[in-house]
Amino acid sequence: MVWKAIVRCTVILGVLCSPSLTLASSCPTTTVNNLIGTSCSIGDVNFSFLNAGEDSFIGISASDITLVPDGSNPLAPSFTLTGPFTETANSSNSGFASQEFNFSWNLSVTNSLFQISSSTGTIFDASLPNRPDFGFINAGNNLGFSNAILQTGGPNTNPSTVAIPASLLNLPDGFFGAVTAAAISGDVATTSAGSMELRYQLVPVPEPSSRSLICAAMLAAIAVSLLRRSVA
Repeated sequence: MVWKAIVRCTVILGVLCSPSLTLASSCPTTTVNNLIGTSCSIGDVNFSFLNAGEDSFIGISASDITLVPDGSNPLAPSFTLTGPFTETANSSNSGFASQEFNFSWNLSVTNSLFQISSSTGTIFDASLPNRPDFGFINAGNNLGFSNAILQTGGPNTNPSTVAIPASLLNLPDGFFGAVTAAAISGDVATTSAGSMELRYQLVPVPEPSSRSLICAAMLAAIAVSLLRRSVA
């Protein structure tokens, strides 16, 4: 009877003390304009996409950009952005063409045993004009630094990728992308990117949380109490 009581208490406290895991519904594959103002999850991260003004999308619309989530690895959730990421500079636009987009979100890790260690922005399948024309592609964190960048004159690595440590991820987080082309008089210059990706990396929390320690102490106290009763 005593051991049965210990097992019951262990099961009950195990449920009460388990890490919180409240997932929003999974993010769908859809255009960014459909996500603004909604909440959804990718892997073990919940996203609450914030409103974005029209000035956050210059030369491109939120309805032109498709977000494709990937939660196959819950501890490395990511999404890929695809769209008409291409700009051509020629005499009709005075030799300069550019698009920029910036949208943001609040996020939370659903499992309290893990925390975000970094985010990584990557540009895939990029194409840049040669000198003397110029092309520039940017993708990554909305803070505007430590982003993946490709530009005419390089040096470049295609795909381009850069990791941003958690210490620089001030909520709300977000994504900033830009594609620019510039051509000298009489030339035609095109800059393009196939897709852009943002990936979060989750790692275990270094030390047990206070709640875990309290729960462990409660389990031990109950076990000792029941054993004393059985001896008596």
